[in-house]
Amino acid sequence: MHMQRKWSSGVLFSLLFTLVLTACSSGGGDSATPVVPAGTAEGLWTGTLTHPPPLNGQRTVKGAVLDDGTYWFLYSTVADPALVAGALQGDSSTLNGTFASSNGLDFNNELLTIIDPVTLTAPYVMQQNLSGTVTYPGGVGTFTSTFDPEYNVVPVFANVAGTYEGSVFGFAHTITVDPSGAITVTTTVGDQSSPSGIELGCDFNGSLSTRPQGNVYNISFTPSNACINANLLGRTFTGVAFFDATATKIYVLALHRRVSPFYPYVFPFTGTRP
Repeated sequence: MHMQRKWSSGVLFSLLFTLVLTACSSGGGDSATPVVPAGTAEGLWTGTLTHPPPLNGQRTVKGAVLDDGTYWFLYSTVADPALVAGALQGDSSTLNGTFASSNGLDFNNELLTIIDPVTLTAPYVMQQNLSGTVTYPGGVGTFTSTFDPEYNVVPVFANVAGTYEGSVFGFAHTITVDPSGAITVTTTVGDQSSPSGIELGCDFNGSLSTRPQGNVYNISFTPSNACINANLLGRTFTGVAFFDATATKIYVLALHRRVSPFYPYVFPFTGTRP
């Protein structure tokens, strides 16, 4: 059985950020450490995703497969590889060089829809490539990706510390990353909502923490003021943050809850450090 849910003010959604960084690497962040166990698909992956109709078109995709098998991928619009259009998230298993997932969710901003379930199947070569198919209720898409050696770099909070100004659906927001790993998100939106009907107006406080292995951070945060949508108050969002040093970007994807009917709010952020 499959489900598609239209986004609305009552649907529980998540936080996606894409920030452009200008911070320089320092300290342990420059040290490469082999952390990926032999035979797994664990790592950071960068490539392309092609949706089946009605979305179609090739998009850039970047994401992480973690040591616990969960995966977190962001994909762009067709027209602009820097603009986030949605995300794929789920659990996976790896066996004999095949990556498989039967419980993926596709959070798509263009259709304002959560597609559930999505199935991923992909042969992989450890720390080289991960490419295969994404099966939706209405058709089959494809993706290709290559391993990003940035995964083997030791994560250091100081490397990404700073204040970044950007927007969520065109509304101004600022995020600050402290050298200790603390994060704050501030909105200047006020009493408004996006054209797609997703409610904004929350500030957030939270923190990053390192994972047992790999250059991927855990992230946790909660709203810190009276949101337009009171359902968000008191809820903790958790997920991951990962970085692209070459493109000087940081990516964050966090969910309040994944299990139906508690779907998360989608909240994409793009920004730069002045």
